[in-house]
Amino acid sequence: MGIVFSPFVKHDEGGFQVPRTDYTFAEVEVMLKVTNTRFHFLATYGMGVIGNLNLPTCAITRNYIKQLKPNHCLIMSITAPQSKRQTGTNRTICETNHEPICWTAEAVAKINRDRSTLAFRTLIGAFHTADDIFITELNDAFDVAKKANAIYPETVHGIIFSSDYVTGPTQASEIDKLLLQYRSEADENNLMIGIRTDRCSEFRNGNASIAFHILMHSDFIICIVAPNPVAAATNEMEAVVKSAGKMLTKVTKWIHDIQPSVLVFGQSVWASDGGEWYTIHNMAEYWAGINDWAVQNEFLVFMTEAIDNPWKKWTTNAAYEGWWHLRLNNETLLEDGYVQKIDGMIF
Repeated sequence: MGIVFSPFVKHDEGGFQVPRTDYTFAEVEVMLKVTNTRFHFLATYGMGVIGNLNLPTCAITRNYIKQLKPNHCLIMSITAPQSKRQTGTNRTICETNHEPICWTAEAVAKINRDRSTLAFRTLIGAFHTADDIFITELNDAFDVAKKANAIYPETVHGIIFSSDYVTGPTQASEIDKLLLQYRSEADENNLMIGIRTDRCSEFRNGNASIAFHILMHSDFIICIVAPNPVAAATNEMEAVVKSAGKMLTKVTKWIHDIQPSVLVFGQSVWASDGGEWYTIHNMAEYWAGINDWAVQNEFLVFMTEAIDNPWKKWTTNAAYEGWWHLRLNNETLLEDGYVQKIDGMIF
């Protein structure tokens, strides 16, 4: 079983969101070491490119803009990508104009190097907010992947071209063109390319609106499967897990009927709070059930997510999707900072 990773784990300060740039490389590295105590496959959503919207950086998330006091968040901006792209493993990428998620691949590579083994294998995401930012995300994802693999080979084995962006033929066509554009660079660097989507049902019967635009040029697809929490309320967690597994099995067949070479991965989630059915007990049962199903079916499923991201509290339960959470009033993210929810063990 794999895990989705995002480093924005700090709690609000005085009712205001902690700036998404307020993290160090060392803190991200510790989060990943904690994550690696249970998981060995990692996926991210984006590179954290800070856009040119001239808004507080901690307010730019998934096209969702939250009004905050201007002096609370660090304001940074970038210009549109230059026509001539800088490349190379020595190029400074994450130190400026990026949120700390950009450091993930390099931190993982250093963990692998220090342990002389592939403790983690990683898929790097490129997130679509605006077209110019997305191109920067893709370029930086490839450059960070090269840098990470130079530190320790095979740390990064693929780039995720967008998450939750492809909802119809227009977006599918856009991503298809980008997959083709970056194909030679991916092949030259032994990197897979593919997408993450919650629209895998569109692949049923070879639905041409999305399938043929995407599957012909993707090496992999991450299919998001949402469980039915209501069923768990009647003590039917086994049935909930079976339903999720059945959907992933169906999706794999639909995809392979169109393009047999595409690797199919799953992604799922169960929060520990934020609703009647979202409890630590149910989360533990669902995660364990999905892990058992994944092992039995030799299927890689990424669970959302490693550590709670409190900034997501604008939605009902997304702030409580982590396996761990940051200790309240913890003065440092470097020592004894994280609590495993199922048993209270401190990492």
